Amino acid sequence: MPVMESEKKSTLTIDEEELMNITKKIQQNLHEDEQFSKNLDKYLASPDTEIAPITIGATPISLAISGANPDLNVVINPSTVRKCMSESDAYFHGHGLSAEIIKQLPAELRNPALIFKGSKENSLVAITELKDKENRGIMVAISLSEKQGFREVNRISSAYGRNNMSNYLKAQMEQGNLIAVNQEKAERMLHSLGLQLPQENTFLSFNDSIAYSTQNVKFPTEKNAAIKTEKTSESLLPVLNAIYQKHEDRIDSLQEKRETRENKIAKNTVKLDKLTAKVERLQQTNVMLKGLSGGVLNAPIQALIQRNQRRIDKIQNTSIPNRQAKIEKHMRRIDHKISVSQAKADKMRHLDSAIKSFTIRNPEERRQQFTQSMDGLQDASKKTLSFKIEKCDQQIASLSKAYGMATNSMEQLSIGDKIQDIQARKQALLVRMNKLSNLEKSFAEHTPEQVDHLLSHTEAVVDTAIESGNAQPDLLAETVVTQGADYLRNTELSMEQNYNNIDGVVNNLPPEKESSEQQQEQQQTEAIHNDIPEQSEQSKELEEKETVPNEVSQSKEKETVDQTEQSVNKDVPEQSEQSIKLDEKEVVPDEAPQSKEKETVDQTEQSSKEENWLSNLVDSGAAKINKNGTFCINPDYYHQIPAEAVHMESFQSLCS
Repeated sequence: MPVMESEKKSTLTIDEEELMNITKKIQQNLHEDEQFSKNLDKYLASPDTEIAPITIGATPISLAISGANPDLNVVINPSTVRKCMSESDAYFHGHGLSAEIIKQLPAELRNPALIFKGSKENSLVAITELKDKENRGIMVAISLSEKQGFREVNRISSAYGRNNMSNYLKAQMEQGNLIAVNQEKAERMLHSLGLQLPQENTFLSFNDSIAYSTQNVKFPTEKNAAIKTEKTSESLLPVLNAIYQKHEDRIDSLQEKRETRENKIAKNTVKLDKLTAKVERLQQTNVMLKGLSGGVLNAPIQALIQRNQRRIDKIQNTSIPNRQAKIEKHMRRIDHKISVSQAKADKMRHLDSAIKSFTIRNPEERRQQFTQSMDGLQDASKKTLSFKIEKCDQQIASLSKAYGMATNSMEQLSIGDKIQDIQARKQALLVRMNKLSNLEKSFAEHTPEQVDHLLSHTEAVVDTAIESGNAQPDLLAETVVTQGADYLRNTELSMEQNYNNIDGVVNNLPPEKESSEQQQEQQQTEAIHNDIPEQSEQSKELEEKETVPNEVSQSKEKETVDQTEQSVNKDVPEQSEQSIKLDEKEVVPDEAPQSKEKETVDQTEQSSKEENWLSNLVDSGAAKINKNGTFCINPDYYHQIPAEAVHMESFQSLCS
């Protein structure tokens, strides 16, 4: 009797059953690869008629253990294939992959070197060992559980050779985005780039058997698994990562455009060389023609020489400078955009690193990562602000030129308003730049105690921003640095004993020698104060002596004066009565009339002030003059007078 299938299966050992499953999986993989190759060729044969997604196969185990739904198929849209295989030009950003490379993607996805979290939500990035024609490592982006019509799929959204693969891998590992690795492939690839896997085993690892089995998958132990905290600040990390990735992608795109521009630059350089050679030929022709000048052909030869000279002047003064300007313009614009994007990406990377430092347990490592991140964040923030200030200057220059060419006052007014707005924006940027430069030395140069306090302060700033809904990453990055610098400076000001030396070092105490000298001076001062009471008794005696009636001293002085006058009068002839009377008149003091005149002037000024005050009160409605000539205050005005300015007698002058 034939043995039933179930009976055959039940007689297999566990190892034999696993071997059968592996065999089936290998056969399934080969079948899927063959079918995908045929479907791709069909699409390439008639790309305009094929619009349905091309199925690659079942979701591989490597993606499934990384978070992909294993029950869904992996597909790629025809438009994605077209973009991956097209060449880049001035109008289309293609990736230049060959059909052979595209056909190898299914096998590479089953056993990639590394798998990271994608920059977009619910996505993965697989790093393969494939190379494009420029020898750049190829990475594949996969969008997970994406709906297409009535079905759900895992879709390949892009595949391309990555510029700066080393920087990308380093940044992703530092940000904790590594999910899984083929241990052997990853170590080989990273070693060639001067990198290594993170020491903490927080990621999945496998070997080549991942293409058909999970038997050799190693999961991170519970002890070494990433510690999940409830810190508010960590909720910002995915956002920072996404923004960072966006800037990195833009840098890659700009690098590719730069390569395209370099081709144009090369063409312009060739044309420049041709123009230079043409000038040389024309100059040589003119030398030859000048040798033939004279005789009957003199006029035509001179006309030809002049024509050649005009062509030379045009090439030297117009054509060649224009070509040189185009070359500089192509390079300058691309390089500037790359620098701007790099500064923005660095801001996100350093802010991400600073936030991650909050959860590092080792104090020394925590301080090191935090201070390095803060220093990098400060530098990147200053760069982004400098680019914005530079842009304002360019806009102001352009608008000023347009203002000078305006044909009417309305147009000038409109342009003037725009210039003022940009100048105000520039001023605000300069203020922010000054705040970023407020720290006199780097964060890393501060003491461990200062760094610990600043770290706690910065964590509170980030948490508050997130909870209040004001966690815009670009401004938050700048705020973290400026408030950090202010915090350190204010801390030093509150503790510093030498205010002439605010340099980041707290308590710049004077040297011991100076301190001892100050103590001696203080002791001498105390001794002087102890002698003051004795001196005061002596001064009292002197004061008592000085309290003798002045009449005695005055009478003595008068007697002395009379005696002196008598002695003088003996030698001087007697004056006439008239002269004596004149002298007596001159001796009369002028104080009495002067005091009277002053009193009269003061009374006049006071009267004038009072009249003006009363007149102002009447004019303002705060007061009025009665029929009998009396004056009264309006009660509403009176209640407005401060309490300390109210006089009791003025109550009698209130209007009824």
